[in-house]
Amino acid sequence: MLTISGNHGSGKTMLADSIMLQALSGQYAVIRFDFEGKPLPSPIVSQVDYEAKAETLEVLDRTVAEIRRRGTCLEKHGVEGDPTPRPLLLVFEDLDTLMETEDRYYLRAVEERLREVETGISGLRVYLALVSSTFPMEEHSLLKNVISHSGHVHLGYSPIEEYVLPSNREQASHLITRLANHSFQLLPGQGFYEDRFGALKPISQPHAFEGGNHNA
Repeated sequence: MLTISGNHGSGKTMLADSIMLQALSGQYAVIRFDFEGKPLPSPIVSQVDYEAKAETLEVLDRTVAEIRRRGTCLEKHGVEGDPTPRPLLLVFEDLDTLMETEDRYYLRAVEERLREVETGISGLRVYLALVSSTFPMEEHSLLKNVISHSGHVHLGYSPIEEYVLPSNREQASHLITRLANHSFQLLPGQGFYEDRFGALKPISQPHAFEGGNHNA
């Protein structure tokens, strides 16, 4: 599970796009939840609009059911001889904005399903949530190193307090505090994450503002 925070324009969407494109090249099925209007990094990414509430809940319900099905199949039959299902990547853009909705019933329904997704994460393989208002140094290691070994990435030039999923909140807060205590001069598109050994690792998108989406 991975969450990403950062100031407006810090490169969150570009980082997510890079992750999605690499996931597609690895035969992942990719679903992006977002508010309508942002361009997709690829036409084969499935898009779900937060404002389409019934569809959002339906897709989340199907995802939870698929996670449970995969877990049941693994328990009963193991993996030997079974076809390997395509791994899934769920991307939630502007999740903090969704959490500010006045429709508390809808919000509770989404949160309940997200909790179920979190508890079944081994069946899902990867989960990515962006919180908001690069290409890594070793591009092909992004999915392996950042997603597998880190719970949170912080981009941008100053620490911020944003919505972070409860399971990652402590790590995210610790990371942002560490960055605040260093004299890092971060530019848009640059940031840090902690690897599994607790070391701060840089991540950079040197071309973040040479075109493309500036609303990351």
